[in-house]
Amino acid sequence: MPKVRSSILVFLAAFLTAASSFARPVAAADTTPYTIPAGTKITIRMIDSVDSKRNRPGDEFAATVAEPVVVGDRVAIPKGAEAKTRLVEARTSGKIKGQSELELELTQLTVNGQSYTVESALYTAKGESRGKRSAKVIGGSSVIGALIGGIAGGAKGAAIGAGVGAGAGTAVQATTHGEQVKVPSEAEVEFTLRNALTVSR
Repeated sequence: MPKVRSSILVFLAAFLTAASSFARPVAAADTTPYTIPAGTKITIRMIDSVDSKRNRPGDEFAATVAEPVVVGDRVAIPKGAEAKTRLVEARTSGKIKGQSELELELTQLTVNGQSYTVESALYTAKGESRGKRSAKVIGGSSVIGALIGGIAGGAKGAAIGAGVGAGAGTAVQATTHGEQVKVPSEAEVEFTLRNALTVSR
């Protein structure tokens, strides 16, 4: 009889221990959102390409986050998250002088299926200035024209030749139009947040 009673007590003790473990409250998952401070740099990889000659302000382009964005010791925005950029300004260089330029901004990030509007500083890409090169080509053509005209008809021919040479140089520049600026697909572009961004976990 004592053995039976002892077994019952052991069973009850085990039962009560198991019941108490199930009754313990489970710690709630931390749902505090991440706050990414202004000034944080976010590097994205372009999916679509951008061309200063072909695209217009307002055009949008798909991209992904190239490097994870970390807040403290936690990843707030994972690598590969969807991103969207927008062309703010696109200028092509002139026929004689000028510089091609385009400006992009980061406008949207998608994290865990939720999209967030982003305000970033502008990313600017510039082409090579055409001014000095144009002057050299036009000047050089004028000199060559003058030499040809001088050989053909003396001083008067030299003056005429100079005018012809200058016109030829101008024609070359008019068809070249200068260097266009492109941001190709797979290019990495770095943006800086202008305002803090809050992202849910």
